[in-house]
Amino acid sequence: MKIVFYFVLCMCFWTDSNAQFVHSNIPPTDIVHLRIGVTGGLSVNQNVANFKGLPNVPSCCPSYGSGSGVGLMAGLMASLPISEKFELGLRFGYQNIGGSLLATEKETVDNGQMVSGLFEHSITTTIGVLSLEPVVEYQLMTGLMLRGGIQAGIPMEGTFTQQERIIEPQTIVYRENGQKNRLNYSGDLPDASKLMAALTLGVSYALPMNRNESLHLVPEVSYAFGLTNLMTSRDWKVNGIRLGVGLRYSMIDLVAPTLPEPEKIDLPSPTMITDIPKAKKFKFEGEVRRALRDSTGASISIPLEVKNLVSTNMYALMNYIFFDSSSSEFAARYKLISQADAQNFTPKILDGNTTLQIYYNILNILGWRMKVELPTSTIKVIGCNSNLGGELANRVLSRARAEKVMQYLIDVWGINENRISIQARNLPEVPSNSSKEDGVAENRRVEIIPDQIEMLEPLVFSDTTQSMAAKSVGISTTLISDEGVHSWKAETSQSGKILGTISGNGNLPQIVDCPFAEFPVGIPKTTVPLDVKLTVTDNVLETISQTAEPIAVLQTFQQKMRIEKFNLIVFGFNVSAISPMNNLILGLIKKQIKPTSRVNITGHTDRMGNSDYNQRLSKRRATEIARVLKVNESNASGAGGEMSLFDNDLPEGRFYSRTVRIVVETPLE
Repeated sequence: MKIVFYFVLCMCFWTDSNAQFVHSNIPPTDIVHLRIGVTGGLSVNQNVANFKGLPNVPSCCPSYGSGSGVGLMAGLMASLPISEKFELGLRFGYQNIGGSLLATEKETVDNGQMVSGLFEHSITTTIGVLSLEPVVEYQLMTGLMLRGGIQAGIPMEGTFTQQERIIEPQTIVYRENGQKNRLNYSGDLPDASKLMAALTLGVSYALPMNRNESLHLVPEVSYAFGLTNLMTSRDWKVNGIRLGVGLRYSMIDLVAPTLPEPEKIDLPSPTMITDIPKAKKFKFEGEVRRALRDSTGASISIPLEVKNLVSTNMYALMNYIFFDSSSSEFAARYKLISQADAQNFTPKILDGNTTLQIYYNILNILGWRMKVELPTSTIKVIGCNSNLGGELANRVLSRARAEKVMQYLIDVWGINENRISIQARNLPEVPSNSSKEDGVAENRRVEIIPDQIEMLEPLVFSDTTQSMAAKSVGISTTLISDEGVHSWKAETSQSGKILGTISGNGNLPQIVDCPFAEFPVGIPKTTVPLDVKLTVTDNVLETISQTAEPIAVLQTFQQKMRIEKFNLIVFGFNVSAISPMNNLILGLIKKQIKPTSRVNITGHTDRMGNSDYNQRLSKRRATEIARVLKVNESNASGAGGEMSLFDNDLPEGRFYSRTVRIVVETPLE
């Protein structure tokens, strides 16, 4: 982008300072019949994509989004003036629009094991296009032309190279091949489009090369906005910034100019000014000062230190699918995908999602595990109903719900129907309270029972929690304003993006306090310094602004403590006993507890029932978990259902609220 900036700046300089000089010898009365020429240069290609991999090419990339590349271009150009300001033109040429798509991730699966680090996925293309571009040009001033057009081209070649490689740490290799890279594939680009189209907009400046201005050197810059995808089956477009120079010949007839009569200039009589008004003062007296402040308002030293604490979170999987009253259709909140999207799905792409967002992918998680991890497993799909109203003794509806789940696993995930058995019943084996509307909704469900308990193992992801000792930025200055102050505004930004704004009316406070807690984007995520700008408007609506010295940002990662959070023990309605699945998970947690570990266990319930009973029930759940983990019961507490962990208006939200949260903090040696 710096190259483009300097290129445009140079063109503007030539236009402003030299236009009259280079065009002064030839008057603008010459008749131009046709312009022809050649052009060449570079195309800075910008890839814009939204897909996870190429068709029929194995890939573990969560998603490709952007990339870049540089290619050569060359061609012929012709234009015909149709008026004093407008010209019609045509361009024919060849250019390379290839480049590289890059994506990184912090975790990957290697030979069935989750591995942490920094992993880079890349797709590099070589694509040549033969194009035709009709254009319309408009003369902004002598020599300076604005151009717009539409480009249509035919790809002459299209190849790709794919790779996944380990960036960090440097000490590991992939187990499957003993190398630092894998998934290496190359060949012709699949599903390549037969026609490429783009909108173009550019500017050029003609520099005369001879006395009669029939020969010009034409530097130019333009931008191409891709209208079509590189592939018919993927969302992948290429935009481009083109930097070029052309040599152009104009077929002209020279016409002798008609010189105008000199213009008579009447000079006005001078007026003597005897009373000069005094200028009003409105300025900052000195610099705008900034300081970091803690929760007490005391100043703390710069840089702004952001502490990053990495923790491990375990998410339970609930094997229930809930349905609306008298319906066998999936509710809109469940995440349903196509058979093509299933090829690129893995549970790890759910990293960063909330508990309920992960749950809404339960059919895809189970389908992936049956297909990839547990190819010999079987499941029993049990359809249930509320056994009330239109669902009273309606086992046909229960079967339809179970068949809906089975058909999705068959159609989308290719699971053999012999691995899925169906059972229809009225109320579930362990029903919720049918005397309450919440309980009625919870009984309208399908239960998925696997033969291998590993099918329901929780998902484990890493998370980063940020904290700062600084709570705000304090801004102060000395202001002189003869007209008073109408309003003021303080902005804190990072990399040009505004983090937070504080404003007010009337006199400027002695210290303008900008709390980080009120910033919409929260705590700074990078080490780019923070910029602080103060803007003041006086009572005659004149405005002045001044920026303070940037605030350095330091990102630190704490390695003194390993924190593991387990939000995974899902209980049934009014139940505190531990199921076999929960026993398996507790066994995994027990292995993470060391003699130096600090364990905190908190039980929760949903909104059903009275608060006193829910408090006791949540305490019983936490105490039971502490007993199994052999943790002192003083570390177990009950939060009841007063503070809902999840949306209790949804049946899945209530089930996930019947939980115990376990936090294990272990000092690192």
